[in-house]
Amino acid sequence: MCCQMLYGTSQYWVNQCNVVPKKDSFFEVLLKIGRCDPWVAWVATNSVLHLAWVFMLFICQLYQILCLGMTTNERMNRGRYSHFINNRGKSPFSRTAFLNLIDFLECTCFGLVKPEVKDWMTSYDLDKRVECQPLLRHKDNFQYV
Repeated sequence: MCCQMLYGTSQYWVNQCNVVPKKDSFFEVLLKIGRCDPWVAWVATNSVLHLAWVFMLFICQLYQILCLGMTTNERMNRGRYSHFINNRGKSPFSRTAFLNLIDFLECTCFGLVKPEVKDWMTSYDLDKRVECQPLLRHKDNFQYV
């Protein structure tokens, strides 16, 4: 959406404000944008700033999915769950980066690859107790209920 906003503002500046980036200098472009409609310039500036952090979030999530094979919750709490502790902090569900992407997208690639899809509603046993480490490790006299 941020890219769409930037495209829309650039089209507005070219069509309504007669901004020609190839002919005008950088300062002339800024002057024309400021004189034409400062509100559109404000919206474009906010779009650029939001695009920066959204792009960084996208890169972080892509790294976690492809390289680590983990969700953000699993990455933050990997020291608490036994299946991560037993695997030295790595995800036992992770495969190669390509196969992690195939699993995430549930893509068959025209029948060449079979994604590992689990139906969590039927495969998870609610009677089993999940072993995890306490969140508050510094409290020696903490009572578990």
